[in-house]
Amino acid sequence: FAPYSAWELFSAATPERGVLYAPGQELELEIEPFRSLLFTIDADLVERRPDPADRRAWRLFLTDKAHGLLDRLRPLAEQMLNEAFDGLDQSERHNLMTMLDRVRQNLSRRPASPGGGLEAEKALAHG
Repeated sequence: FAPYSAWELFSAATPERGVLYAPGQELELEIEPFRSLLFTIDADLVERRPDPADRRAWRLFLTDKAHGLLDRLRPLAEQMLNEAFDGLDQSERHNLMTMLDRVRQNLSRRPASPGGGLEAEKALAHG
């Protein structure tokens, strides 16, 4: 289970280092789900460069277009989080994010299901 999103990639990429695209490296990547994400991202948003330290790896850098998009999306994301966390104090927000991160880590250690999670969706749909 590796729910990578463009937001996750864009948030992790730094202008100086980009983000490493190699198994077991930054972002705890499972290479296949991440590769699928890369195919869905517009090519003019991400630039791929060879990693100087590892010829098997690539570094992904955001283009100017991606930086402009992030500049417009960050305030919207912040507003959404503020609405979602309304009524929670800082301690409660921190505890919630810690627990959700732990859940994400637990799920990312699970092997991917052959049906891509369809079995669980069917079970939920049929009660």
